[in-house]
Amino acid sequence: MTRRLVIVAHEVGAWVHHRAGTAQVASAAGWQVTLVMGGQGDPVPLADGDIPIHQSLPMARGRSGPRDIVASILMLRRVMGDADVVELVTLKPIVFAMVAWRTLPRRRRPRVVATFAGLGTVLDAALSKRFNRWNWFAVMLRLLLRGHATVLVENPDDAASLIDAHIVRRADVTVGPGVGLPPEWLALPPNPPVTSFSGPVRVLYVGRLIASKGVVDLVEAARILQLRGTSVEVVLVGALDDRNPSAISAAEVQEWQQQGVVQWHGHVTDMLPEYRAAHLVVLPSHREGRPRSLMEAQALGIAVVATDVPGCRQGLDPDVTGVLVPAHNPSALANAIEGMATDHARRTRMGTAARQYAHERFGAQAFLDVWTTTVLGTDPSARTQPEGVV
Repeated sequence: MTRRLVIVAHEVGAWVHHRAGTAQVASAAGWQVTLVMGGQGDPVPLADGDIPIHQSLPMARGRSGPRDIVASILMLRRVMGDADVVELVTLKPIVFAMVAWRTLPRRRRPRVVATFAGLGTVLDAALSKRFNRWNWFAVMLRLLLRGHATVLVENPDDAASLIDAHIVRRADVTVGPGVGLPPEWLALPPNPPVTSFSGPVRVLYVGRLIASKGVVDLVEAARILQLRGTSVEVVLVGALDDRNPSAISAAEVQEWQQQGVVQWHGHVTDMLPEYRAAHLVVLPSHREGRPRSLMEAQALGIAVVATDVPGCRQGLDPDVTGVLVPAHNPSALANAIEGMATDHARRTRMGTAARQYAHERFGAQAFLDVWTTTVLGTDPSARTQPEGVV
């Protein structure tokens, strides 16, 4: 009998970009795969044309209205009732789908894997409060998840936060390595070595423009460096996200640009030219799952500066491939950037080490092995490898 896997994700574009290999692996192993996706735009085809993508889930970033919540839960209940295994990717699908799962008769309830790609702004805020296990959001997640789902997280700090808040049992948590990088990115040559250096050092930030990513801290650090006369230019690459609780407005970004503090390139589809022009990549986030920008930069031989927070601290080798600084600290961030910007030899040395580190740690194979074991419940060494997935 063909086994049925349903994957539910918040945004179809992000899922296809980062996790499409999981559906291909499951399909190659004989599973019937159904993808239920939220987000805007036309369905994005996968390499495997026989995997249907249902992009009709009325789920968007930010708050959802009562009508969308009810419609999402009813749709998920209908789809999940015919599945053997369901993977729920990120917080909102986890909450909505687990509510739907609880309404199913026990005999129709599939096995559930809840995948956290970071804890997200809302859950991080809830768990950072005193007596966090009694926070209403933590209590709701505990009722939905504890004893009912296997949980897959991307770093041990996230696992500890969920366990300490009694949201999940320790035995039900698997810590994975993050989605890793596709083989095409790892095959790219490193940035060419700079034999003689003049002009400003280009400092690149890649990510959504929200305060929880540390963007405001980075702008304040750029102001400090500007006042010191340090020769750097700070470039922000990423879209605004007005539905995020820590959103930054377009007016704020325009003001920063008018003041000459930063440059903003907006959303960029082809990131390679941005990385090729960068001398240093910075991620001053307040919390991450396993940040892709640090992986991509190091794979190209670019040294990095990041905050000493969950996810970021697992994404580099401190003082070897980059530098860790305290979060919420623009002064310390400015000092780290200045130290790297003014020491070309150190930056080059770290970049060389970063490339080797990335090739040893950031391949997609490790993630797919953990995913196969956790979600499909099979030995990854026995699977059939789909074409194009490494």
